[in-house]
Amino acid sequence: MQRRPSLVPDLYHIKRTTTNTTTSPPSLHTEICGTYTSLSSAQTAGLRRLQDEGYSRSSFTEYSENDPNSPGSWSYGEDVLVHARRDNEIYEVKVELTPNSLGVRSRPGEGRVEESLFYVVQTNESKDGKVKETEIRGIHLSDRKSVV
Repeated sequence: MQRRPSLVPDLYHIKRTTTNTTTSPPSLHTEICGTYTSLSSAQTAGLRRLQDEGYSRSSFTEYSENDPNSPGSWSYGEDVLVHARRDNEIYEVKVELTPNSLGVRSRPGEGRVEESLFYVVQTNESKDGKVKETEIRGIHLSDRKSVV
């Protein structure tokens, strides 16, 4: 099936990672929470992601937000919107950019992609076996195509 061309060249994905620091090496769980056609819509959704999951700021012993409109000293990485800690878990909400190779579009006025998407995610480890990050390696409209 050929996709219609899109005027939106890039997609912005909200990615929430949870790192459990009690295991050796620490374990990492990644969830893609939504895909957007504009950076501002993705940032807005990312900043409220943990609250949308039912957490309050007081649920965390540490909670920091990266304000995209006021660049300054932010030590968690420029793609990280929220960094939070609770017990032995570290939560980070990030925005990841990929090309819009499928030509998907967003809901009017919202910026969120209408179609259900399936993602191929790669976990990268350092030489000593510690998980460094996960990244989106592919996006598909069918779960069958996303199986590698």
